[in-house]
Amino acid sequence: MDKFLKFILFWSYDKNFLNRIQKIKQKGKVLEIGCGNGFFLKLFKDYGYDCTGIEPSPKAFNYAKEYNALNVINGFLEENTFEKESFDIILLMDVIEHLYSPNDIIKLCNNILKAGGILVILTGNINSLNARFWGSKWYYFYSWEHISFFNKTSISKLLNIQNFKIFEWTMEAIYFQKNSLISI
Repeated sequence: MDKFLKFILFWSYDKNFLNRIQKIKQKGKVLEIGCGNGFFLKLFKDYGYDCTGIEPSPKAFNYAKEYNALNVINGFLEENTFEKESFDIILLMDVIEHLYSPNDIIKLCNNILKAGGILVILTGNINSLNARFWGSKWYYFYSWEHISFFNKTSISKLLNIQNFKIFEWTMEAIYFQKNSLISI
């Protein structure tokens, strides 16, 4: 029962993201950087998006490819991985906090994202009520893999350097649009 409940909550959470993105981009090419087993990317694929993932873990890569039948690259995003302006949507779901140089990944995303494309970032907010309540025991501090931490100001500055415009903040994610003059 516990595993089933977690799956339902996880799926609902993902469906909520998909619904928000569909309001802006109903179709297009999606790249998920750090796609893990590919569960979230498969949801996009099931709704008609053209999906690609990148995953450095060989185990997760194999699962995404074999069980979720996804187009996945085993490795890291590099300058020549994709041509310029290849994607309509790029997802960084719980990835940016793992990077020593977050600016580098944002710059790469800017290069491969089409004009008017969407970058979705999910990460912890170091100024959140949860983080302030738990202090040094906040769950984002417990992973040795989490090396970069953000709040609204710091991530805004990081994205402004690459000319992204913030058009929605939520408790779940931050949505950015490349070269956008509109705000939603």
